[in-house]
Amino acid sequence: MKNSLSTNSIIPLISSWKELKEAVLSSNSPETPFPVSILGLYGSLPAFFVSEWLKYQNSLLIHNRQYNEKIQSISQDIVIIVATQKDAEECESDLLTVLEDEADIYLFPWWGMLPYRAAGKGSAVFGTRASVLARLTQKKSSAKPRVFIVSQRALLSPLPPPQYLKKQVFRIRKSQNLNIMELSAKLSEMGYLRVPKVGVRGEYAIRGEVVDIFMPGEERPDRLVFDFDTVEQIKSFDVETQSSKENKDSLLVYPMKEVLWNDELVSKLESVLDKQEKEGIVNNFAEYDEQKKKGNASFSSSGN
Repeated sequence: MKNSLSTNSIIPLISSWKELKEAVLSSNSPETPFPVSILGLYGSLPAFFVSEWLKYQNSLLIHNRQYNEKIQSISQDIVIIVATQKDAEECESDLLTVLEDEADIYLFPWWGMLPYRAAGKGSAVFGTRASVLARLTQKKSSAKPRVFIVSQRALLSPLPPPQYLKKQVFRIRKSQNLNIMELSAKLSEMGYLRVPKVGVRGEYAIRGEVVDIFMPGEERPDRLVFDFDTVEQIKSFDVETQSSKENKDSLLVYPMKEVLWNDELVSKLESVLDKQEKEGIVNNFAEYDEQKKKGNASFSSSGN
């Protein structure tokens, strides 16, 4: 989109992003060109373009199911990259207006602070980012398409590996056997605070066979009703009135932060820092590139 990004910044990065290209092509027709330049979308027009694109993708999906063609699946996930956080918020507002309830829309925020400055301990951005990242690790659980909005700065900021994020997220389903005390311990490890009654995001409460969780990226808290160790009901509810709002078949539970600093992670960091202090930092990019070709590249303690 011509009005969103400078061609001297993010477009060359996207064009050379091999993993992204493979992900896009694997979710669509192999003949799909990547990337595609679309010009002339100004103001709120990108939201209308996204709406029409989703309708087109849905028609392809229906056509595929009817005639069983070569295309096995059509992705209904869209990632929109914009220049600034302000553009991201405006894009979200436009999409909410145009799409209404036709899609699930998530804005992935950047940290909103100067480089190398500490974030506020109770900053809401921690939970918001964790919420969006958790959904990115999961396949769609509803019929609605998903739209993720990311600013350029948020896109270029380092993130934990997907494998790490997937380990921090789990889904609770109706009729599932689940020990309440084990769930309580898990929620505490994930950064949630146990309270007598849930009131704000980041809290959970246990009252007999009822567990309330208010996750940071949700509008309302969720309630799990147990029958001994079996999840009998899952529903969202209003904090003030305690009245139920929506029954659910499952609940995606994610941590309060995208990185959970436990003893194991702290110990690993200490060993990395000790090694770098003794041996220095060596940027062996040739070795990293070789490992990347094999599909197992990672940033090691030598600074790669």
